[in-house]
Amino acid sequence: MLTVLAAILAAAFSAQAVPTKDSIVISELEVVAAPTEGELQVLQQLAASGDSSSQVRLGDLYLFGQGVLQDSAEALKWYRSAATQGDAAAQFNIGNMFDKGRGVKQDDAQAFRWYKVAAEQGHTRAQYSAGVLLSEGRGVAQSDSEAVKWFRRSAEQNYVRAQFNLANHLSKGRGAPKDEAEAVVWYRRSAKQGYPEAQTNLGLMYGNGAGVPRDDAAAYKWLSIASSSRGEMGDYASKALPVLERRMTATQLSRANSDAEMCRSSALKVCE
Repeated sequence: MLTVLAAILAAAFSAQAVPTKDSIVISELEVVAAPTEGELQVLQQLAASGDSSSQVRLGDLYLFGQGVLQDSAEALKWYRSAATQGDAAAQFNIGNMFDKGRGVKQDDAQAFRWYKVAAEQGHTRAQYSAGVLLSEGRGVAQSDSEAVKWFRRSAEQNYVRAQFNLANHLSKGRGAPKDEAEAVVWYRRSAKQGYPEAQTNLGLMYGNGAGVPRDDAAAYKWLSIASSSRGEMGDYASKALPVLERRMTATQLSRANSDAEMCRSSALKVCE
């Protein structure tokens, strides 16, 4: 779930605080499409012969009840078969099942154990998820420095949530020396992939002049983009826009709206 943090706008935005958030949502397993009857038979044969990728795929089908009756225990059986062969995807899936209590008793320690095994093989979402548990001290001793290590490894593989969480830790000096300039780099990378939390925080960094020269037009652009998203984060971004408007000139506001529209129309490709 998302955790509310202290605002970073108090000084710059006329002492009006706009809350920001950390994203601590564990990566979800991806729902898979149902196979045809022929495909399922082939998959079952390959899985039975020991093919690890087929075992993972079959486990997915049982977990989500796609083409077969939903059976978490059967899913776990196939994931374990693949995991013992060193399959990182299977290891991550087992960790996620323990993390969510999906078909097994919820167990943070087991979740971290499996996430870490997969993370050490370079599995991006496992690296991120291990970082989350370390950051929260769930199933393992709390360690911001270890969390940052895993967030960074995942972020370097372009995982959007890890990029955002790494930026949050760097902006606050959690687990690493405070570095707002690097935080902006990671917020931007996450924001350009469409992550509303990162878009909001990037806007706030511009509005505060934190890690970058203060630029109200750039702040307004990113907050405007984030405000289009549904849910809490869109609401958070929307709260900041009127505060910015009161200190912007008509020219700045026009430029910000034009830049935001260019960003949207290019699917965030032409957007800095």
